[in-house]
Amino acid sequence: MTHPVDQRQNQTGYTLLEVLVSFFVLSIGLLGLATLQGVTLQGNNKSFNRSIAMVQAYDMADRMRANLAGIRAGAYDSLPVSGSVDSTCLAAGCTAAQLAAIDGDQWSDELAEKLPSGEGAVTVLAVAATLTAPIFQIDVGWLEIGTSLQGTLDSGEKEKIAQECDDTLTGTGLTCFRLEFSP
Repeated sequence: MTHPVDQRQNQTGYTLLEVLVSFFVLSIGLLGLATLQGVTLQGNNKSFNRSIAMVQAYDMADRMRANLAGIRAGAYDSLPVSGSVDSTCLAAGCTAAQLAAIDGDQWSDELAEKLPSGEGAVTVLAVAATLTAPIFQIDVGWLEIGTSLQGTLDSGEKEKIAQECDDTLTGTGLTCFRLEFSP
């Protein structure tokens, strides 16, 4: 008479090699996931800085539009103004030039606070008799870690994102957001 073979004795579990291979595959997957998380965080940081730069450029454009007398007087032709700016006139009433200097000083402070090594400049691109209003260029620069994405946004105004700064800003290695507009 033959005795039936106990099936439980033949199935003793995974071998040590199978366990080691599964740990190896799992560790490779976790390393890939950690790398992906790091790249995602870096991309989010770059995107955040670009958004802040865009908001700050449009902030200066809005300040300029609110002070058309300062634009006509040429007070915004080369901002920011170096040195301390007296803002005591805000209570009694400022001239257009004083308001432009205050705008430039406040804007520079906000850039330095909100962006790493943030700085900005406003320059006049074109003033001609045929133009109804001058064309201004607003540059916002910041220090961005890693390579920069270059591109152009298509909207009613000309704007370029994440390009290398030219000589309009004093910092080296800055990434720029550039806005060209006519008030």
